[in-house]
Amino acid sequence: DFLSIRAGWDDKSEALDGLIHDLSLGANAVLFLDDNPVECARMRAAMPDVLTVAVPEAGPSPDFLHHLWPLDRGEATADDLKRVERYRQEETRSQARRRAGSLDDFFASLDLEVDIFEPDTDEIPRLAQLSQRTNQFSTSLLRLVEGDVTAQVSKTGGFVRGIRVRDRFGDYGIVGLLYGEQSGDSLYIRLWSLSCRVLGRGVEHEVMRYLGSQSGVSFVYLDYRTGPRNAPALNFLNTLPGVVLEDEGEIETLAKYLADFRFDPHTESTEEVSSSSGEAHTGISRGEVYDRIANGLAAGIAPSALFVSRHARPALESAYIPPRGETETAIAAIWADVLGIDRVGREDDFHALGGRSLNLVRIYARLVRELGADLNLADLFRFPTVAALAAFLSGEKETKNPRAAAMRAARTRHAGRRP
Repeated sequence: DFLSIRAGWDDKSEALDGLIHDLSLGANAVLFLDDNPVECARMRAAMPDVLTVAVPEAGPSPDFLHHLWPLDRGEATADDLKRVERYRQEETRSQARRRAGSLDDFFASLDLEVDIFEPDTDEIPRLAQLSQRTNQFSTSLLRLVEGDVTAQVSKTGGFVRGIRVRDRFGDYGIVGLLYGEQSGDSLYIRLWSLSCRVLGRGVEHEVMRYLGSQSGVSFVYLDYRTGPRNAPALNFLNTLPGVVLEDEGEIETLAKYLADFRFDPHTESTEEVSSSSGEAHTGISRGEVYDRIANGLAAGIAPSALFVSRHARPALESAYIPPRGETETAIAAIWADVLGIDRVGREDDFHALGGRSLNLVRIYARLVRELGADLNLADLFRFPTVAALAAFLSGEKETKNPRAAAMRAARTRHAGRRP
């Protein structure tokens, strides 16, 4: 159940950073859960690429976890089923690197093998998955589905290759994709994706030498595009002979230059680039978005109500008077959510606030669901302020509302018959 453990009193972001480094993960592939909002705030500030979600203080209920969308799993490929084993291998590699006398000694001891192959049908799902999930080393950010890869494999002149890597610690599996076409003596690579797990170990150079040694190829072209996280890919392309990148375009290089390209561990940099692209348009973090979705849906709140933009309470003839007591506060919060305003006073008239019949239907449903209110839709027309509605629901006006008293009496009798 536990792949690797970091336990202690140090800052959690430092412990998580060490874990990410030892497992060769990207920070944007990590979900951090904590029931302490202060710890969540610290993690968001220290590691903005990590997806940080605050769970309820009482613990994550099954309903909360069911609606925590980052935990949803798509269809697993054969490579996915070996993921835990590969993480364990990666931690062993990290330990070996710390024990090595030098970088040269460590890389020499890896016995790295890079296999670049034409894929079989059962390997196509993994190649498409790589194009969708790879962010740090994706040259053109092109996203492919299985049909795209299948069509390119069967296309005249189509060029699709998978990249498999292994070393003395184990098999990394299929970690890369080359996608493009060959025309005459020119090879066009429309997308090159490579898992961050193998970056900076010479795999990139082996791929370049492979492209440069293709039979009948004199020129190699690579499409590229600048994105929020693919700086490692662009940094590598900038090291190719005679290449100067702009924001996007196409690299042109001679195959003979690539055939002699060599790996120097002392000049490689695979530093992950931080990004603010995960921030939602609402001005809150991705983690807070998922937090609100999970808590809101678990509480039965409609998805359309989770991110209603709020505007200021309109200017009314009556002054704002804050709600009193739990019932008024709960009713005011529901009204504010449905009407999309920042606050509702206890004496504010529903219609003066801009409320319409459709709003009343939504309010009625939430009152029944969240407060267990005994009322019908007509009661909302009869009690147009928070104070009046709260008094009705609390039974303070039972003498003036015999229907409410009768309903409560019936409910009490019914409850008394329960086993």
